[in-house]
Amino acid sequence: MIKDIKYLREFVTLSEFRNYARAADELFISQSTLSKHILAFENDLGHTLFIRSTRRVELSEFGASFLPYAKAVLAALADCDAFLVSCGAGESVIMLGALRSLYLYTELSDILTCFPEVCPGCKLQIMQDTHDHLKERLNRHEFRLIIVRESVGYETTDYSHLTIYTDPVCIMLPRDHPLSGKESISLTDVAGEAFILPPQGTALYGMFLDACHDAGFTPDIGYQISSKEYCAQLVRRHEGLAILGKTVANHYAGEDLTVVPLSPQMHESINLIYPKLSRLTQPERKLLEYLRVAFAQPGGPLPT
Repeated sequence: MIKDIKYLREFVTLSEFRNYARAADELFISQSTLSKHILAFENDLGHTLFIRSTRRVELSEFGASFLPYAKAVLAALADCDAFLVSCGAGESVIMLGALRSLYLYTELSDILTCFPEVCPGCKLQIMQDTHDHLKERLNRHEFRLIIVRESVGYETTDYSHLTIYTDPVCIMLPRDHPLSGKESISLTDVAGEAFILPPQGTALYGMFLDACHDAGFTPDIGYQISSKEYCAQLVRRHEGLAILGKTVANHYAGEDLTVVPLSPQMHESINLIYPKLSRLTQPERKLLEYLRVAFAQPGGPLPT
């Protein structure tokens, strides 16, 4: 029997991380507390949920069978909360997950700040995190809306996306590089260089690779990293040229680095991910329409 719903959420989180330390950190509780809660939950259910080893935690046969039901319960609770808010049975708070570099996109930040003026009585609570954590928390229904650079992997039966901002893709290079003074750089100009890219599987990685192949060469990819600060450090050490969105590149460039647009232009998109089939609250619907109008995106039917 399920006596405490928080045990259910902790079970799902541990099943995803398969590591007590990481799961506890994600849940903002101590590792010992998580361990005690899981043991208590197993006692309540009368079944073992995990097989523990010194290196890794694995789901038991029962745990693997129980997991889809646990996720379904959490999803139903999230939908129930959304319904109650839409009926005016609770405070109209929109929990919005966002990429940590959101503050760099001043236009987008300003527009989000003004949303409560458009929707009186609505509170927009923005919580920033890494892309991977945002995706995990969306899947666990901790967030119903997130703002991320990637829309890849979200176009499923569960989620849709709205592109709310686009940023030109640029090359970050040392100021003493021979091409640093150019107004724009073509891919053929840098065909023999080493590149620093975001990780494989990201939209920018794939877009850049395709553009290089169209230009007739296979790029020399020296590094694949997420940290933009580390990208800048590598460029300063002349270990490659970084491919980044203009806003982020300009923030990390500094006096010894320069940022030059690519030609022909490519764009990195900032996207709002939202549930396709779940019931949207009235404030959530207003936020989507507000962002569509603010960034002049074509409309379409919203889920009811």
